[in-house]
Amino acid sequence: MLRSEGMEGYMTLKLRARKDNHDVEVKNWDEASAALREWVSRNCYGASDLTRGAGDIVSMGKKVAHVSYNGRVWVKEEVVFEP
Repeated sequence: MLRSEGMEGYMTLKLRARKDNHDVEVKNWDEASAALREWVSRNCYGASDLTRGAGDIVSMGKKVAHVSYNGRVWVKEEVVFEP
């Protein structure tokens, strides 16, 4: 699925760093990208501070996309959103 508009309900964005792990509900790719970038900026994280699973977007228990450090949202090998 390439468009977040087709997802029912909220998705969960996984925020993972060495000592900071929590989840955030997001409605779409734009919101997921903004949430990750704000979290990184607020905490002064570099890419090396993020741990496995950071930026994963999960819906109904399955990973549907990933937000990279630069805010791009990827579905498999395709960029579906750029900030």
